[in-house]
Amino acid sequence: MKNPIIEELWNVKDEIARECEHDLNKLADLLRTRQKEHKHKVVDFSEKQAENPSAKN
Repeated sequence: MKNPIIEELWNVKDEIARECEHDLNKLADLLRTRQKEHKHKVVDFSEKQAENPSAKN
């Protein structure tokens, strides 16, 4: 059974991977750049840490 939401996520993932030439360092740089542009965290672990202070990023 096809799920159109999952398919769209995979398409976006594949597009970003191509944009970064499947290079994890380039992906990390892209995410850092986007985070700075949008003034919010792409991933925010602060709530998880509040629940579990021993949790690590």
